[in-house]
Amino acid sequence: MRQSHSSATDNGRRRPDWPAIAVQYFDGLTSIRAIATAQGNVTEAGIRRHAAAHGWGPPRSTTAASSAVSILAQALGVRLAMIDGVGDRSRVFVRAMIALRASHQEIATALQISQAALIAEFATEIEREQ
Repeated sequence: MRQSHSSATDNGRRRPDWPAIAVQYFDGLTSIRAIATAQGNVTEAGIRRHAAAHGWGPPRSTTAASSAVSILAQALGVRLAMIDGVGDRSRVFVRAMIALRASHQEIATALQISQAALIAEFATEIEREQ
């Protein structure tokens, strides 16, 4: 009979639940050390070795919550750029990002323009912010 990822091994220790670890690893909200501590049956080094062996790549930053607006800004910027025939889509985007309190740099990065170009092109929207 096949054992699940978290079942006991022959020596009585539970195996790491790699699918659960992977979810936490990739969400970037929990440090690798904290994941290992919570699992209790794998070390931080063990998770790193498993990640490298299985091509997981680097985990997202544990500061993901603080950069959530930046991630949202980039996603919206890409999505809005794909909409045809909407002349003011950038202005709507900029107003939305300002409402979410995104920094000028985050907005400029999402639009793939310089901060100076953002300020010049969207002066009206930026003035409303103040």
